[in-house]
Amino acid sequence: MAYEFKAFTRSRKIKTPAQLLQVVMLYGGLDNVLRETAGVFTLQEE
Repeated sequence: MAYEFKAFTRSRKIKTPAQLLQVVMLYGGLDNVLRETAGVFTLQEE
């Protein structure tokens, strides 16, 4: 649906809607700060 409604047209580091969902869950689910979430996501992608 993200592609259908053009909500995911200018992706940069996050390439797929599944990765976006992963970041949202890391940020909201574990109650991390945004900088820590970005670091964890970057480490997982490398």
